Amino acid sequence: MDTKFLRPNKSALTNAQYYSFMTAFGEQLTAAGFAAAAIRSRHTVLTEQTALIDKYLKIQQGSYLSQEIYDTDHRGDLAYGAAHAVVLAWLGREFQPQAEAAEALNRVFRLYRINTSAQYDEQWGLVGNFLTDIEKPELQTHIQTLGIAQPLQVLRQCYTQMKTLIRQRDDEQNGRVKGALAQTRKDCDRAYNAVLDIIEAAALMADDPAPYHEFITRWNTALTRYIQQIIAKKGGASTSGTGGGSTSPTDVPATGGDTDGGDSGSDDDGSGHDGGIVL
Repeated sequence: MDTKFLRPNKSALTNAQYYSFMTAFGEQLTAAGFAAAAIRSRHTVLTEQTALIDKYLKIQQGSYLSQEIYDTDHRGDLAYGAAHAVVLAWLGREFQPQAEAAEALNRVFRLYRINTSAQYDEQWGLVGNFLTDIEKPELQTHIQTLGIAQPLQVLRQCYTQMKTLIRQRDDEQNGRVKGALAQTRKDCDRAYNAVLDIIEAAALMADDPAPYHEFITRWNTALTRYIQQIIAKKGGASTSGTGGGSTSPTDVPATGGDTDGGDSGSDDDGSGHDGGIVL
């Protein structure tokens, strides 16, 4: 039975991997059911900080929407839909020149097939290209013939505004969330290390140290397996850090001392469950 925890340096973990790491530890701690008030209080703090990390990761994924973004997107959707409806209404008619204009303009609509229910970045990226094509000089006469200049102008205004709003949203979120994640990881580390210290002390001083020894051994085993998974995923360890698929010693959690200030984390996809510990 182990009496000391392995203390890997978690700074190389992405924020998603770090979240999974702490979630796994919290689940094991809950399952152990330690009654000591000192452990329970630190466990509560750890749970709160882990929940914050999950929140910030979701914000990074773009789940945050401002009312202004929503309103502009909705206005743009209506403008696009109005223009498209007019074009479709004239398709196949025998009247000239409306039918000819509708046929020419519909080729642009069919080329992009814009889904107004798609994610903002995807939809408005396509809208920009769509506007570039449909605003070409050779199509202006057709636009005037069908009388859709106004909705297309509104769509152009919404596109310009959405570009600005999305960029502002991303800049604000990246700055705010990055800082918040870094601080939350530090707070989470403090709570995590405090739990480890108390359990190690209990393993030395408790009348029945067996449950503490068992928990330490179980978590150390999980960490060892996790480190091996990281190495396997990256193609093996190398002290040189060169060559295909090799990793430097800092690419995997080391078993040396852990410090509170080291776990800033790197950017990731924000999934919250990438590279998790399998127990």
